Amino acid sequence: MDARNEKRLHVRYPLNIGATVKLYKPRWFNLGRPELVDLGPVSDISLGGIAILYSGQEVNSIGAKLLSICIPGKGVQIAQIPFNIVTDCTCERVSNGNGHERKCGLQFGTVDDVQINRLNIFIKNYAANLSAAVDGMDLSYRTV
Repeated sequence: MDARNEKRLHVRYPLNIGATVKLYKPRWFNLGRPELVDLGPVSDISLGGIAILYSGQEVNSIGAKLLSICIPGKGVQIAQIPFNIVTDCTCERVSNGNGHERKCGLQFGTVDDVQINRLNIFIKNYAANLSAAVDGMDLSYRTV
């Protein structure tokens, strides 16, 4: 993509661990706790958003407005992050025999200080190919 058209404020990082995303699907008439829907594995993450590989119904049709990032065996790492769908498309290049036929890009909504801190820690701990100088990196949260 042409750098002049790039709208992202944050560097995206692939992960070196099999993190997944769960969506909070609202219940009918707001009765009871929302249903957690396993969406799929994380393709990459930044302080501003996340990309997920998945199959099945489009994310928009689920009606969720919050997500959690989980690590199998370690549970929820960052809970109830508000999001907006930026892209949701069928992508042949991500269909590699594992059943993930779609790629969805989600932009994080308004996140609180605790969530920003947890995102920073998550990226520092699980992003692939970070240099040894990661502690000096600017992982500050920026808004538009």
